[in-house]
Amino acid sequence: MRALSLLLVFACGCLPGDLREPPGRVVATLSPMEIAAGFRTADGWDISFGRFVMAFGNVENISDACTVYSDNRYSRILDLLRPGPQHLTTFFAAGSCKLSVAIIPADGDSVLGEGIDGETRERMIAPGNDTFMMVRTVDGTAPAIGASLEVIGSAEKLGRVVSFHWTFRQFAPRLTCDVLEMHAEETIELELYAVGSTLFRSIEGETRFDELAAADADGDGALTLLELDAIPTTDDHRTVAKRIYHGLLRELIIGSDIELCAPTNMPRPG
Repeated sequence: MRALSLLLVFACGCLPGDLREPPGRVVATLSPMEIAAGFRTADGWDISFGRFVMAFGNVENISDACTVYSDNRYSRILDLLRPGPQHLTTFFAAGSCKLSVAIIPADGDSVLGEGIDGETRERMIAPGNDTFMMVRTVDGTAPAIGASLEVIGSAEKLGRVVSFHWTFRQFAPRLTCDVLEMHAEETIELELYAVGSTLFRSIEGETRFDELAAADADGDGALTLLELDAIPTTDDHRTVAKRIYHGLLRELIIGSDIELCAPTNMPRPG
């Protein structure tokens, strides 16, 4: 009899009501820029991508003036070779909300984006580590975690072709958006962009590949992060590989309003 009563309660929707103010919602999307169509660097290399898969999301509120109605602390695995905006998350809340998002390693709780098949999922969540990871266990070793970004592509100039296959397992620093005033039953569209050319931006702010191509020490036409780690830089990252892995990765994401979620030094392509 008790089971039947519970069934009737769920069927008629007669659960105790939520007396809080109805929430507004933020519908967040992520669109690719200079990824599917590739781009030309300032020093004349044509960059094209064959794979650009990212684990992104983990949306959180960091404002005390915001009442959150949903748990959005998960990543979504996205194929950024697909054109147009892709759904990231729908965040329900009320009040003055300050959201933050992040590129994070994929795991078993990651949601699959459009076109992501089982093989891609398994590759992204498969545990691994590398020498560039900043996270360390108690004994000083890098933990085995999933990938946050996998990029496969090539660069071509004057008949020379250099390929690259880079996997990132970095927790990129969180990007914090401007305060959003969320009112009952209103919808705010949050448009974010992943800019592929960012990974090839020089200290001077231009996209360049000459220096990277010169790092192909064994001449096999395949450029690895370990080879790039042998090229020194004049910034705090000390090598080109660490600049890409730790610095440029976090600048990959920008907002539709340049001040919305991106670092203030991030130039947006025209």
